[in-house]
Order: sequence, then C-alpha cells, then structure tokens
Amino acid sequence: LLAGMIVVSVRQSNGYYQCKSITFNFSDDVWEHALALNTTSGKYEEWTLAFSYFSGVYEREGAVYKERRKFDRTPYDVNLVVPAEIRYCKEINAWVFTHKHIRKSRDESDECNWLLRSPQTSEFDLLNVARDWKIWTGIIGTTEVFTACNMCSDKIDCNLNGQCVDGECKCNYEDGVQHLGMHCETRLSDSCKTIIGEYENEIFSTEYYSASPNGDGPLTLFQEYNRPVYSYVGGGNVDKLGQDDILWLMYTGSRWFGLWFNLADMNATAEDLVVSTKEFHAFWNRAYSTLTVFVSDPTKESTPVGVDWYEIGERGSQFGPFGALYPVQMYNQTGRGFFRCAGSYTPPKHVPEHTYRKLQYRKLPGNERALNP
Repeated sequence: LLAGMIVVSVRQSNGYYQCKSITFNFSDDVWEHALALNTTSGKYEEWTLAFSYFSGVYEREGAVYKERRKFDRTPYDVNLVVPAEIRYCKEINAWVFTHKHIRKSRDESDECNWLLRSPQTSEFDLLNVARDWKIWTGIIGTTEVFTACNMCSDKIDCNLNGQCVDGECKCNYEDGVQHLGMHCETRLSDSCKTIIGEYENEIFSTEYYSASPNGDGPLTLFQEYNRPVYSYVGGGNVDKLGQDDILWLMYTGSRWFGLWFNLADMNATAEDLVVSTKEFHAFWNRAYSTLTVFVSDPTKESTPVGVDWYEIGERGSQFGPFGALYPVQMYNQTGRGFFRCAGSYTPPKHVPEHTYRKLQYRKLPGNERALNP
C-alpha cells in the first residue's frame, strides 16, 4: 500500500495524471517596457509585450507545459524561438507563466521569474487552478486567464463542429464552412475566404500551401493562432504598393495586424515569406513594429470581418502601446467594422491559382529570426 501511494505521489508531481495538451489564453494586458533578451546582441532591451502573443497550445513535458508553434502547434525550433513555460513553482506555492529571456528587472534574483502567477495552491492539475492570476506589467496587477484541455471525449468537446477521434478533435469542413482550432472553435465560411474593405474596396484573400516534399500534395490553409492569414489582392490605394510589396492581415492572439513586407528589402520571394512563418511568434518576431500599419480592436472573431480597424499614426512615449490610432471605419463609427465577406474566392495576386507551395523552412537571408527584417 505504501509503495502504491509513493508511486501515485511521484506521478502527481511529475504531471502523469494531468492533461497532456492545454490551450492557455491571456487577456489583453500589455507591458510596455518588458525586458527581453535580444539574442543577436546578447543584451536585454525594452520591448512592448502584449501577453496575448503567448496565447495558444502548451504541451506537457514532464511537469512543465511548453509553448507550441502558432503555425501548426508542433515544437518550436529552439535555435529560433525559445518557448514560454507554465510550471509549478514551489518557492511561492503557485503556478507561474515564465520565459527565461524575459525579466521583470535587470538585477532580478527571483528563482521563479514569474510574469504571471496563480493564487497560492497545492493543486497538481493546472486546469483546476483559479482563473484570477497576478500579472507583472511594471507593477503587480490582476488578470484573468483561460485554460482548456485539448483532449476530447465526445464531439461536444469539439463544439459540435468536429468529431472526437482518439481523443483529438477532427474539425468538419462541410456546407461551405471550415472549422479550425484545437476545439474547432474558429469558423471560416467559403464566402469569407475573400474579404473587402468598404472604404476603397480593398480585397484580401486567404493563402494556401502544400506541405509535400515535391509541392504537389493537397493544399492546406495558411494560418497563425488558429486564424487564416489574408493576403492583399487588389483595390484600395494601389499607388503605395510596389511589385515587391506584400500586405498581410494576421491574427496575433488578441488583435489582427496589417503587416506590410517589402520583399526587395528582405532579399526574399513571396514563397520565402510564407514558409518562413512556420516559426512565427508575434512577440519574438516583433510583429508590432514599423511593419505593422493597421491594427484591429481586441477580438475573438474568426476573421477580420466584424471588428473595427485603425491606421497606426505617430508612435512614441506620448502615445499608447499601439501608437496613435486613427479609425478607418466610414464616418468613424464605432462598431461598424471595416471588412465584409466577398461571397466568392479570389486568389492572392502574387500566387497563381494553381501554384503549389513547398513548405520547407529556411531562414530569410540576413535575418536572425524567422520573420525579423
């Protein structure tokens, strides 16, 4: 009996009985002066940290949950992106969210190095821990986190949008609607695979790629953070877009960003840009930079439709963490949204309709990170 109790105790502490894969979602908290390690210079610098950048799938390795890629929920290449961790810290008797390359201060000696911490608990199962956590944004505050086990036992765990097969949700694609996400919670209708802005009929469409070695396999939807990535097709103020420019709408955990890439400056092709984003992380790739020209309100919407958008103006200490934001909705109406579903699909302009992409990762020339120009 004693031996059996010891085995159970050891297995509890090692996470044996815990969910092996969880989704961990953050609220829209922002820390404007986070100390992050620039792995190129080897020095800590002040970066803006939107905690929702770290939302997504975490899988258990021993007693620690480690962050997975936003692209396909597989492990990051640690030479490019070091994943965040969620683990129990005995020193403070709490679960913590932590990253070894992000500090609260330059002289930090905190063994837990927590950025978020749960209430004190002896609970072995993270899913049973209270939602209200402490958060560090330069000062200690309170936030709410959302956790869910990614294992299913019935199709209700797949939001009735998929089938539960061997403990995993297999999402439906039927009646013109494709479902995405660990719980099939994201809804993409065929009518919304191309969207149109109401100001000057700006057109954006979803991207696709082939993961087969020779590029002739079935096409797969290009997505990040369980949302489709939209690429500019045409319309709008085309005078500003050159032949080497690509404009994407990409979800980053809480907000949609409008990212503007110049392929000539990056010494890359459109295909290079797509395949490089396998290792994309909105924080470590500094997605919110001069690349970002538009930003949405915080949203959980499946597409950019039905959410208000802003053009980013002045930046600096005078302004908020996302700069001066100028509404692009007609009449500056709050809640009007900017995009509508086109009803039919138009392929992105830089991708021939029958072109197949090989999804084989390589770093863009001259870049230290996957998408860091």
